Amino acid sequence: MNDSKLGKITDALKSEAKKNLNKHLIQKMRDLEQNLLKITWIFFIIGFFIFFNISIIVLFITKLLTDSEEPITYYALFVGFCISLVVGCLVGFLWKTREYIRMKAKFESIFRVEDF
Repeated sequence: MNDSKLGKITDALKSEAKKNLNKHLIQKMRDLEQNLLKITWIFFIIGFFIFFNISIIVLFITKLLTDSEEPITYYALFVGFCISLVVGCLVGFLWKTREYIRMKAKFESIFRVEDF
């Protein structure tokens, strides 16, 4: 009789500990997803300014060399803008993706574990 009560208490404690750990990991995953979004925007802005400035420099140099309003200068500006969008987002996304995948694998492995 005592063993069955002790077993029930132990199971209840294990269950409660697992719930608390899962809540903690779910919150950590949400925080990581929010950080991933923030870091993507930060690198988007950095990449945007870097490549936008490069395109303006190319535009300025082309204007100095040609001394005319050719459409190639505006294409350079447009291409620099597009590259800044793509590179900024990709660098920011790839920066934290590895950590996100590692946390997700850890999170899923805890759900597969039956007892501690």
